Amino acid sequence: MRIFRYSIPREARAFEAYCLSREERFSPEVIRKVTGIVSAVRKGGDRALLGFTRRFDGVSMKPSSLRITRAEMSAAWRATPREDRSAMKTAWNNILRFHRAQRQLPVTVRAPHGLLRQVPVPIERVGVHVPAGRAPLVSTFLMVAGAARAAGVTDLVMFSPPRFKGRVAGPILAASHMAGIREAYAVGGAQGVAAMVYGTKTVNPVDRVAGPGNVFVQAAKWLTQAGAGCEGASELLVLADQSAPPRAVAADLMAQAEHTGNEYAVLVTDSRALVESVLREIEGMMWGFSRARQSADSLSRRGVVVLVRNMAEGARVANRFGAEHIEVICRGADRIVPRVMKAGCILVGPFTPTAAEDYAAGPNHVLPTAGTSRYASGLGTRDFVRMVNVTKITRKGLERLGPVVARLARMEGLEGHARSVEVERG
Repeated sequence: MRIFRYSIPREARAFEAYCLSREERFSPEVIRKVTGIVSAVRKGGDRALLGFTRRFDGVSMKPSSLRITRAEMSAAWRATPREDRSAMKTAWNNILRFHRAQRQLPVTVRAPHGLLRQVPVPIERVGVHVPAGRAPLVSTFLMVAGAARAAGVTDLVMFSPPRFKGRVAGPILAASHMAGIREAYAVGGAQGVAAMVYGTKTVNPVDRVAGPGNVFVQAAKWLTQAGAGCEGASELLVLADQSAPPRAVAADLMAQAEHTGNEYAVLVTDSRALVESVLREIEGMMWGFSRARQSADSLSRRGVVVLVRNMAEGARVANRFGAEHIEVICRGADRIVPRVMKAGCILVGPFTPTAAEDYAAGPNHVLPTAGTSRYASGLGTRDFVRMVNVTKITRKGLERLGPVVARLARMEGLEGHARSVEVERG
């Protein structure tokens, strides 16, 4: 092993170079290749996906073979030795126990100007990528899926490359069955990430992809999900019924559109009368302030109205758009709010204009845009906290846990890992 003597400047510099060498960088060549893969899958769907699977994994498949059936996962579980199943269950329960303790609690603040809340909402659909280059990484699946499940994610989708005789490894399928996975695909790599993010005829898209992978997988995740944040044009969706005051709705839409002229302003309503009244109010406001013309131009280019049958349908439309800001101005608004949680922030009632939150209500106004509110959150204290795991296992604890670790390691073909928990440690 290489030895660095940090007191010697030359070796200290060599050590620093060694540290920097650990950092994964996406070379221009990697970005070029992955961009091509992602673009091809997004445009070509199943055909491109199967082509890349044949090229990179050496497996020729039909579209129907991409989907892993629940029967296949169940059969893998039954074929797994009892001791291996027991080890997976123990690890799974320990992972769930620890991660459930990390769950966020709702925050409620009663301020002089109103009621402020922050509600944790799980991502709806998460794709779990399980690498399988040299070994079937069951532990990776358990860790990622366990954390997502503990957070409250209900729709977990497993996908992994078909590297074992043209199919996904049996231990990974068995672990998926144990974890209650209902949807899984025999595809991986950059092409798998692209399929999960954008969807194909066979693959149903997810809201977010989680799980490690090689540099191509990492680059694909970065390329397809780099928009998770607050870089895009600002957005407002107003969900309103006939009870909403037209002038207030019009004023909020106009205010939203005055930033740069590229904003998105959307009115979703079940009332044609409200639409007509709001449009008249906007017309009357066109010359009321310095940027009124810019607001009007922005509304003419990117502003839309969506007429729905009722507020329940309106909530579905709002979730599909996933706006940075959603104003809910309707009868029984408090009952509608839980249905429209795909938003950076939700502003309830006619007395909660977007501008109030943007400036002084208290919650942060740095919010996810471009539909990333499906899985991203607004800026908060959690973004400035780094969590470090500190683990101390006792002798008796290792005696109990060691066989589980050894069993899982041998399932992955990693004998050295297994033996490391079996050696005498004093």
